[in-house]
Order: sequence, then structure tokens, then C-alpha cells
Amino acid sequence: IATVRSDAISLLGIADRGFEPREWPQIANGSNDLVLLMHFNNDTLDYSGKGDNGTATNGANCSASVVGRFFNACSFDGINDLVNVTPTSALNTTGSMAMEAWFNMKSTSGSQWILAKGNATNGYGIIYEGGPICYINATAANATGNATINANTWYHFGCTYDGSQITIFIDGLRRANASYASGIPNNSQPLAVGSRALMDQFFNGSIDE
Repeated sequence: IATVRSDAISLLGIADRGFEPREWPQIANGSNDLVLLMHFNNDTLDYSGKGDNGTATNGANCSASVVGRFFNACSFDGINDLVNVTPTSALNTTGSMAMEAWFNMKSTSGSQWILAKGNATNGYGIIYEGGPICYINATAANATGNATINANTWYHFGCTYDGSQITIFIDGLRRANASYASGIPNNSQPLAVGSRALMDQFFNGSIDE
């Protein structure tokens, strides 16, 4: 899981680089642009240097027993599991930003939040809802129909917002975009992984990096 602020514009250059993001721009731990970085390697710590550590809640399993895309991951039961991150000013970004995560779904039915701060009308987040969708405030880039997601398979979900366009990348390929130029409103809700702050539409599967 990573959320990035001003580096979002340069991250747009990852489009069409192919399946593996190993050649994508790398952002060092502690970069000023990085506001949240969670490896989920037997912990829920924030490695961005901002100290926004998460808390595994309601049985979310982030232990070394969970096999991830890289090393370990967090496993969610789709019922009430989530990782909760207390809201801070660093997570209230208002300009350009990027979000990314590796995800592996046990089931592709229903609506399942991967990452969210606020809700679909006030904040930002990425969700599977019949397909990959990225929300900035009430505007969504929707890759449903443009990206096939199968259960029990790892995928990389990237979303960038440059101040005027929301763009979705699945496994490094540009899949959808939407115009939005009104910025990101601040909200006091926690950031959640595997759900949203309203604690509904839970993710069923594993999330990594």
C-alpha cells in the first residue's frame, strides 16, 4: 500500500510499461512525497517516515503466515476485517497524488474496498466493484470492462490524480481515466485498508505492498 503526493505526475509515465512494475519509478523510504508506505511484512507499520502506523482490526491477519506478492501480506475475511490508520494531516492531500496496492481476491462478487480515506463522495480510494474503480471525491475512473480480474490471482492496482485527470493502471497498463479538476477535500475519517472508514464493503482476500 502506498499513497504519494507530488510524485503523482511523474508516475503517469508508468503507462504501458507492461505487467511487472519493477521498472517503474522507485520512491525511497522517507521521501517527502511519500505519505504512507505499508509493506505488510509481518506488521502494519508505515515506512514512509510519517509514522502513520496501522492497526489490524477484527481479525485481519498481517502475520508471517500470510503469503504475499512479495514476502508477506495482510489477509481479510470479507466480513469485518480491516487495517485502520488514524487520520493525520499528512493523509489529507489536496492536490496531485497516487495510490497503489497489490491485491488478490478470494471472490470477485460485490463491492470490496482495497484502500479508502473518507467515502466515495468525500475523500479518495480504490475499490473493486465489478471491476477496478478509483474515486477522487465523487468522481470515479472506472475500468470495469477494460480489465479482467480473476479470483486467486495477484494484480497491481495503481491510480494517479494530477489535478485534472484520474487514471487507473492495472499491472502497469492504463485502463481508464476520468476528468476531475476540483481537488481533494480534507476529511477527518481514518484511512482504511480492506474496507473504508464507514466499515462496510469489506475486502475478501489479500493485500500487499
